Amino acid sequence: MVLFFIIVKRIFLAHVVSRELEQCIIEGRARKKTIRNSSTMPKRSKQHMMERRQQILYAATECFRIEGFEGASMKKIGEQAGLSIGALYTHFKNKQELILALIDAVTKERDRKSLNSIDEFRAFLDESALQVAGETQQNFLQLNLHILKSCFTDEKIREKVEETMESQRAFFYRNLAILKDTKQICDSYDIEVGADLLNWTFVGALFSGIIPGAVKIDSLRALLNRELGRMTGT
Repeated sequence: MVLFFIIVKRIFLAHVVSRELEQCIIEGRARKKTIRNSSTMPKRSKQHMMERRQQILYAATECFRIEGFEGASMKKIGEQAGLSIGALYTHFKNKQELILALIDAVTKERDRKSLNSIDEFRAFLDESALQVAGETQQNFLQLNLHILKSCFTDEKIREKVEETMESQRAFFYRNLAILKDTKQICDSYDIEVGADLLNWTFVGALFSGIIPGAVKIDSLRALLNRELGRMTGT
């Protein structure tokens, strides 16, 4: 994103919700069917509202993956979640609110990660590169580009993206520090500079993605592997 972090997962939406999404949607549709056959409506406890909100976010993620941002209407998201449009609007007024919530969810998921080995760090970078290049989920790339464009017109999204970029840089720094403390990267490697470089690399790749096919996965991998070589002295 100015914005990498919708992408990287973490971003990385597909990576974050892949297994939980299917189960959540199944459970949501089952609950909807049960409610229709019952005269007793569920109480809106705090826990219930949190679970319903998460259910909607998972459904929105799947809709954006399949339909892209423009094609994923609030109606389709509600259907994917197994909810009425009224129930959906109780939690989110529009797709902008969904996008902001998804950015938060993805960022929190990423920030809970600890990459405790150089192999885990390498795998994370490679998966991130695939997503930035649109090799895994083309519609997610389109969604990220929509968010990027929104930074010029939507103050709330711009502020959220700025927060995400800062936390992404902190994520790289924290995990590089783990690798350095455990002697998995060279003592001479500057993790401050490394965190900046990785952050800028993905942000730059995302900007380049505005032009279809501009981000070459082989080139991006080569750049990341060169930095990994600097880290490990190989």
